[in-house]
Amino acid sequence: MNIKSMSLAYIFLVISIITLLISLYFKIIVIKTSPGKRDRNRIIGDMKDPITWRERNNIISYILIFWASVSLLIFIYLKFFNTEVMLSVLYLVAYLILRRLNRLVNMQVYSDALIISTNRFTINAVNPQITYSSY
Repeated sequence: MNIKSMSLAYIFLVISIITLLISLYFKIIVIKTSPGKRDRNRIIGDMKDPITWRERNNIISYILIFWASVSLLIFIYLKFFNTEVMLSVLYLVAYLILRRLNRLVNMQVYSDALIISTNRFTINAVNPQITYSSY
């Protein structure tokens, strides 16, 4: 199955923009939870290990910036340097598989950080438990 190279280029541009926005979200969380900020207690609450949580969010942000850069470079290549009109969809599939493998490796390395936290719920994927805190 083939796809136009221009369409594939814009798919990578959208992936790059979305990844950059998610990275920005993680960086904002890290900045807002730094010591001395007024939003720190509201975001962290009574978390057991906020320092490790902040470090891992920072690492995730850098990984996302890397993938946003890779996607942007692929967009630039396909938009300006590629002369073929039709490309195989396998390029997109290979890219998505590489991203998924990277995510699996990061989950194994940082398996103790698989904690999803919102204002009221905390879900710990390592020790399966859900904690609800009411205000």
